Amino acid sequence: MFNLGWLPGAEHGVTTLRETTLQAADAALSLLKKDGLLTICIYPGHEEGMRELEALLNWAAQLDPKKYDALLKTYVNQPNHPPRLLAVRRVK
Repeated sequence: MFNLGWLPGAEHGVTTLRETTLQAADAALSLLKKDGLLTICIYPGHEEGMRELEALLNWAAQLDPKKYDALLKTYVNQPNHPPRLLAVRRVK
């Protein structure tokens, strides 16, 4: 499980980064067993968060559909770039 962005109450200049997030997601994916689930809560309300969202959606879209299911859950009635939940399940 990943919860991206910055630590509540902490300095907002210290945040997760697209490059290291993608590396960590790849590493986590390699550890999943059949029916294992990787969840990533993405906060696109700041510049780096928007970059992470775009990169992670591209990453998930390229996963082999014979091996993984990738699901994006989003709020459609929330303003100001609400968080998104990306879930990837290993099916094979």
